[in-house]
Amino acid sequence: MSLCAGTIILAAVASTEEAEIMEGQLACDSCHRTFPIVRGVPRSARLEKLDSGKAATAENFGWQWQHFMQSDELYADQFLGG
Repeated sequence: MSLCAGTIILAAVASTEEAEIMEGQLACDSCHRTFPIVRGVPRSARLEKLDSGKAATAENFGWQWQHFMQSDELYADQFLGG
């Protein structure tokens, strides 16, 4: 995650679920860049550095991942072989 080859450390824990860190922050001990942990996933992408089309795709992917219903008959045919 770090471009400077520093060590990534756990900087803060805001919430947990059992042994999982759900909200918090990682940080590079060399360049001090921080990476949020959101809903259990470290976020290292810098969406502000992407062009607007790529940023929109990245933002929408998260929504689609959470809402896509795999019970669709077409999904089964295309991805599961019927």
